[in-house]
Amino acid sequence: MGRRWPAAIGLALLSGAVAEQARGAGIVNVTVDAGVVHQTWYGFGATQSTLVYGGTGDVLSASQRKRAVDALFAQVKGSTGQAVTTFEAPKSSTLANFFGASANDNADPLVIDPNGFFTGLGDAFKSKVVDIAGSPFDLYADVKISTKYANKWLAQLESSNYDTFLSECAEQALAGVQYWQKTYGAAPSLAMLFNEPLSGNGELAGGNVAAVVDIVKRTGQRLAANGLSSVKLVVPGEETEEKSLATSTAIMNDAEARKYVGAIAYHTYPYGSIYSYVPNILSTSGAGKPDAGRIAVRNQLRDLGAKYGVPLWMTEVSHAYLQSDNVQATDFRILRGRAVHIHDELVYADAAAYFGMNSIWDQVSQAGHFGTDGSEIMIAEHDTIVLVQQPSDSVTITSTGRAIGHYARFLRRGAKRVDATNSDPLLLVSAFRDDAQGGRVVLVAINNAPDGRTLKVSLTGAALAGMVTGEQSTASAVWTAISPVTPSSPSAFSLDVPGESVTTIAATPGGGGGSSGSSGTSGSTGASGAAASGSGSGAGTGAVGSSGGAATGAVAAAGSSGGGSTGAAASGGGSSAGTAGGGSGASGTTGAAGGAASGGAGAGGTAGGGAPDGSSGSASAAAPDGGSTIANGAASSGCSCCAVGGKPRDAGLTAAGLLGAFACLLRRTRRRVS
Repeated sequence: MGRRWPAAIGLALLSGAVAEQARGAGIVNVTVDAGVVHQTWYGFGATQSTLVYGGTGDVLSASQRKRAVDALFAQVKGSTGQAVTTFEAPKSSTLANFFGASANDNADPLVIDPNGFFTGLGDAFKSKVVDIAGSPFDLYADVKISTKYANKWLAQLESSNYDTFLSECAEQALAGVQYWQKTYGAAPSLAMLFNEPLSGNGELAGGNVAAVVDIVKRTGQRLAANGLSSVKLVVPGEETEEKSLATSTAIMNDAEARKYVGAIAYHTYPYGSIYSYVPNILSTSGAGKPDAGRIAVRNQLRDLGAKYGVPLWMTEVSHAYLQSDNVQATDFRILRGRAVHIHDELVYADAAAYFGMNSIWDQVSQAGHFGTDGSEIMIAEHDTIVLVQQPSDSVTITSTGRAIGHYARFLRRGAKRVDATNSDPLLLVSAFRDDAQGGRVVLVAINNAPDGRTLKVSLTGAALAGMVTGEQSTASAVWTAISPVTPSSPSAFSLDVPGESVTTIAATPGGGGGSSGSSGTSGSTGASGAAASGSGSGAGTGAVGSSGGAATGAVAAAGSSGGGSTGAAASGGGSSAGTAGGGSGASGTTGAAGGAASGGAGAGGTAGGGAPDGSSGSASAAAPDGGSTIANGAASSGCSCCAVGGKPRDAGLTAAGLLGAFACLLRRTRRRVS
């Protein structure tokens, strides 16, 4: 591990005078040491589901589903998250009745009866998501134990025969993992065992820390006994950082239990907390004054993971604003606030993964789930990555998705976070070195000051070669390509950034472009290059492929015009500049050049914002991480859970049906603001 951050606590003590002085400083010195390594990056994710319901079917049209999947994986570049597998109920159940049919498969917890496990959820996920998006193997299996909601018969068994209870929990997890293995041809690398077992949802009804530890041990032993010792568990995912620390400390202090842990998960609630609520983020870290208490608990979580060599994951956040605030999910304050949040999880917790809430959610599901017309979706679901509004046939990447994209579009799994420091508390910088892309260095700079800054970047541990490229977001435009910058030396370059902006910078050290591509008419820049993203008039945080302008790779609404603009070419792939491909056409496919330019908005539309990695001839907008189109993962959403007495709504669902009730359990209940 690299240098720690004990000095981070001191940042919280910066006086208002220091912060005010920083606002007036035009030049900021940024130092990046590519030789000082911190955590290894895993990915950005969210809860995955299908939006297919019993009695209703698929609530998305084929076009909407294709555009939403493209937006999630080809544009934002989400890559991970838990996905449904099996549910312990008769296999003959349907999507309309399985939840109410929950029952033990048989009386012997050591023998799995295939007829006692409903696979309709996992089957729907594969056909409606994986078969559209591609490989699911950066995703992992949801085998969650929930005695409070999903499997109430388990709670009764816990009090009457504890040992059998533990074995039944392990059987349920094993069934889900084996289903995944059979369905996808390989075992998942990870499985989510809990979601807020002792806090928030309280899904381990009447349980305690000792029971959590025992379930981890029994499940790990059962998986190993069935040849699945490579499958590790994601635990505990409690509601708050403190509760996650307490539960995970107990797990990791047990020599047997910790053998089976693959990631320590934590959440950042309750609603209105420092890192759930964007106004609080912007008034603390975003004002150069990070909260000392929140940093301290992240340091503790970081140190726990480091002690045992287990990565730390932030696996859920929502409610960037409250619905009563009437703030749109595309508001730029959310983009900047969530970018700050990601920065802080990276730097103070050494987090190796960051999750939004749901991957995709839609207006029909919103209506059926909450008993409304669903029109409130844009002020209620800020932290879902992609939102679909059926009445307007629009697919929108939220500002949380845009913030994630500033990192995910440039980083691959396996990249290393490296040291980055600067002289301005209102400028937050994180940096990565991606050896799989030739040692490319990626910086994300968040300027929280109202006025612009000139970044004077010096790099040690690597030498620059070729142009520096990237993307920038402000309140007026998102994911806009920056003009390529020529380094002033092999170790330095300068870049101007506007006030209140988020800028991603990619620099290839020591020898230039990637090994797999070259510049030219196809617009390919190789694994390390990055073709710039074109932007159209009125480009901004908006709908993907909505009327007026189809995004690159997105299927436009019937009758809409493409309106794609030609993107600027970036350096890479062995020559100084490649030829960007044409903008997207009416169908959302790439132009004749087949390149990586993203379609901008037409006069009456909103920007789609495909990602510019230089991949040639793809109908999907591939990202500037050097990867092509959809490399991994699968898209869809989890349910967004309802506010009924602090627990999921078990009855009264309309269009969503019982699948909506189960989907609640994939995430969390609505929490009180405190």
